[in-house]
Amino acid sequence: MGIILLSIGIILLLFSFILAYNSFTNYTLAIPSNYSDLSSAIINSSYELIILAAKIAFLGIMVWISGIFIKYGVDAFRLEKFSQSSEK
Repeated sequence: MGIILLSIGIILLLFSFILAYNSFTNYTLAIPSNYSDLSSAIINSSYELIILAAKIAFLGIMVWISGIFIKYGVDAFRLEKFSQSSEK
């Protein structure tokens, strides 16, 4: 059971790293460069910041969940090793 939890945690961690790296390398600014007034520039800038914050939040949640899987996987793996060594 420990190896399964550990594997799921590592796979999720690698997947979130790939998503973050892909988002970093393929980032394009969605805001047009010509603005008619200041209010449209502020609205478009805040829109872009909200999108970036949402992406970072989802990546943070994925890394947090994978850390939990890794923690419980290592704990279960230690218990399995300890129970096997104590039976001998």
